[in-house]
Amino acid sequence: MGETSGYFVDYKSACFVLNVMERLFGITFDRTDLEEKCKQIEELADKVKTYEASKKKDNLGYIG
Repeated sequence: MGETSGYFVDYKSACFVLNVMERLFGITFDRTDLEEKCKQIEELADKVKTYEASKKKDNLGYIG
């Protein structure tokens, strides 16, 4: 079983599960689309982190 956050489809976890299944059962899966989705999600997560970091930097809060 792959552990996920539950907020969105976790393609990376699915890849790990497929890796285990390939080793256990000796079969292979075409993961081209899955790996592309994984890359897209990682890029999106990086953008969100960058955006959040810039918001914190810009928010100086209340200055007396």
